[in-house]
Amino acid sequence: MSWDSFIQQRVYLDCVAFALLSFVHVVANWHLPAQYPNKPGARAVAATSLGGSVNGGLTAVGILLPLSLVVTQVPGIGATALQHVVYADIWFGLSLLFGVYGTYTVGMRAVGENVVNRRDVRLVYGLQLMSLVIGTVRLVATIWVLATP
Repeated sequence: MSWDSFIQQRVYLDCVAFALLSFVHVVANWHLPAQYPNKPGARAVAATSLGGSVNGGLTAVGILLPLSLVVTQVPGIGATALQHVVYADIWFGLSLLFGVYGTYTVGMRAVGENVVNRRDVRLVYGLQLMSLVIGTVRLVATIWVLATP
């Protein structure tokens, strides 16, 4: 695998999509007022809903990452499909890193503050989902390459 595969597999489109979606997400969340209530009940609801969503993304990555490696065991798999798998796994790894940060922050901060008021948690949550979606699209591209002769 070389840098040529970055161009041949159109991974630059993944990066452009991620950059554009991230820019929109950051701008939308940067100016969002942090005025959610900081009472114990509201903190618990925020931690449960946001933490559950982040953990759902981690679970999806935990399933898709090993599943993508099964594709490498297909006899006679071409280099193109393997390159798609590698790029999908990179996106899944990025999603995993965002998710671990989100889970840690929600778990540590939910006791004393409403985690929805934290800009970093809101941003990381969106970035986790975007990288998960891009990795899934790349994995579907792998299946497409394997299915078409």
